[in-house]
Amino acid sequence: MIVNECSKDGNVLARMMEESGHSFCTLEYYENFKEDMWFSDFNVSEKFRSKGIGNESLSFAIKYAKDHGCKYLRLCVVTGSWMEQWYGRNGFSPYCVYDGYTYMIKRL
Repeated sequence: MIVNECSKDGNVLARMMEESGHSFCTLEYYENFKEDMWFSDFNVSEKFRSKGIGNESLSFAIKYAKDHGCKYLRLCVVTGSWMEQWYGRNGFSPYCVYDGYTYMIKRL
């Protein structure tokens, strides 16, 4: 994975891309509150889905969060989508549903 990190006013944004460019995501956290990290903008190129790239990318993001001292990884996904089910199979649990979105968390 290629990681590009930038920080402004204590807000850290890490953009990650799989070397071949078929998957990317964003992780965000505050330097003074590393307990929670947000996982967002996750995308795997459609023709490369179901080949393990998504699992590999998510595993890397989880390791990155752990290595930075985070205890929880959070995300938001469209309620009822196949992605909500996929995150559930990967250990994320829903904690809030609001306005068509399910907020999920995974203890690291």
